[in-house]
Amino acid sequence: FAQACRKGTIRMVIKLQHIERRWQVVHPAKSAPIAFRSGATAFDFADALAREHFAETGNSSAVRVQVLETYVDAVRYG
Repeated sequence: FAQACRKGTIRMVIKLQHIERRWQVVHPAKSAPIAFRSGATAFDFADALAREHFAETGNSSAVRVQVLETYVDAVRYG
């Protein structure tokens, strides 16, 4: 989930996954995913986590939306 960027900073990727008609947010520092019924609510939560991480650390962060094997990095800070 977290990977080194070119300039030596850590890029945190918070995943928003759609699995069996449910949404979940997977945060690299949490042991279990956080479940949501609404994709919009889940995205807002993941986005807030990414913004907070960037604001607190100055390191880049992103929200990756994943459905099955397809994904897109929907937003990035830093």
